[in-house]
Amino acid sequence: MLGISQKPVQHLSTPDKQTIDDMRDGEDIRSLPDPLGQVIAYIHTTLFEKYSEYDTASIQKQKYHKIFAILAVFFGSVAIILAILQVFLRSLSFEVDIEYVKIFEIFSFSVAVIAVGVAIGSQQHKGWLQKRYLAERYRSLKFRALIHPMLWCTSNRSWNERFTQWKEKFNEKVTLLKKADNTSVDNCISSDEIYLSSDDLTRCTFEEPYLRSVVEYYQKKRLSTQINYFKTRTLYFESINTTTAWIPNFCFIASVLCAAGHFGIDFFFPSKNPSLNFISSVLLLLTLLFPIFAIAARTLRSSIEVSRSAALYRSKSKALEHFNLQLNEEFTKDTIQWPEILKILWQCENFFENENQEWLRMMSEAEWFI
Repeated sequence: MLGISQKPVQHLSTPDKQTIDDMRDGEDIRSLPDPLGQVIAYIHTTLFEKYSEYDTASIQKQKYHKIFAILAVFFGSVAIILAILQVFLRSLSFEVDIEYVKIFEIFSFSVAVIAVGVAIGSQQHKGWLQKRYLAERYRSLKFRALIHPMLWCTSNRSWNERFTQWKEKFNEKVTLLKKADNTSVDNCISSDEIYLSSDDLTRCTFEEPYLRSVVEYYQKKRLSTQINYFKTRTLYFESINTTTAWIPNFCFIASVLCAAGHFGIDFFFPSKNPSLNFISSVLLLLTLLFPIFAIAARTLRSSIEVSRSAALYRSKSKALEHFNLQLNEEFTKDTIQWPEILKILWQCENFFENENQEWLRMMSEAEWFI
């Protein structure tokens, strides 16, 4: 799912790296027109520190999660391969000191067990998902606050009055969100909500200068950033999928062919020819090893849900492009329909929150052992 890192080098995390950051405003606030700049400054001051804390923790836990996953899969597979290799060497009565093989097997097994134990004990996987989810909640709050009716629905009230009421409402939301700091991943998964805009727009007089600046900011900061992010992640996962998808299938076919070769030699050439017996034993060894390679590749692919992530990011980027197109079309009309534009923005935020939940559910089942 989506994520943004707040390190000196700006990048997205949720993965991962991206040059534009829709939560980082900083010096850009000075270039924003009032009253938007005033609103963004208040949101940035209130949310950024806590968001940055969750985002940084998410990136760190994701990093360690990947490391432990690779260690567990690699050394676990090596331990199994070495165990099979010992059986093979003993069956051929090779004059080889198997003690060294045993040492490497024990070492590999120990590393794999430690990696799994540390990952489970420290809950890197669940911690990553939890922090990423909470960081995205703060991001969602920012952009929902920007389009809150208290800011653009004048109703014969001055800007200062509206801004003061908006700050009170916004602070209440922030307080509620901070209470969810210790929520578990299971609770995050089951906390799906649909936010309906219940305000009667027919009674509002729209603050058009503010809304124009909000839509421009939203398209540039929110939509463009996330579209670019989704496209980048789509290319990333598609490249991994292309280079690794063939491995499990290849290993399965290769294992079947080796088994057929082993059976064929033993059936059609039952003589005690040493060369044929050796080839038959090697084929039997490969028959056992290829499934190990396939399982290792499959496990690593499932650890980041390669194919499902590629499909998810591809579909989401297209959906966001559609939202962006809808906004552009509304501004090309002779008469701007602000209720329709606000409806699109609200639906877009609902889309982002739904995507966050969808990603969380998918990744929560990515790895059962760490």
